[in-house]
Amino acid sequence: MPEKKTKLKAGCGIAMVFGSGFLCGGLVLACLLFWYVPLSEGWKKDESKQFITNHIASRLDLTEEQLEQARPIIHEAIEKRYQRLGNFANFDSQVRTDAFEELKLILNDEQIATGEEMLERWNRSNQRRIDRNSE
Repeated sequence: MPEKKTKLKAGCGIAMVFGSGFLCGGLVLACLLFWYVPLSEGWKKDESKQFITNHIASRLDLTEEQLEQARPIIHEAIEKRYQRLGNFANFDSQVRTDAFEELKLILNDEQIATGEEMLERWNRSNQRRIDRNSE
């Protein structure tokens, strides 16, 4: 009987270790997906600019004076990046649309309908990227 309790305790201990590791991993992943990625990728434009500026200032160990001089340069670069991403998303959407128009010539009606659904879904996703970078 005492041997069974020992095995049970050991099994519960192992389950707790793996369970807590799984939980911690899930929390870190959630933080990355819902906080860090949106800020670093510019999904929250003003907050992202400040986040990126602070990150660069921290990594380069900028003084306050250097930071004040660097801030407009960094913000201008970020704006150019947002504009370029929006331009690319528009171009990407147009390329897909043009290619699908050519593909229609060799597809049957069912394939065309499926392709149109796919294209619409891709363009909606792309439009979110365009909207996010043009705010």
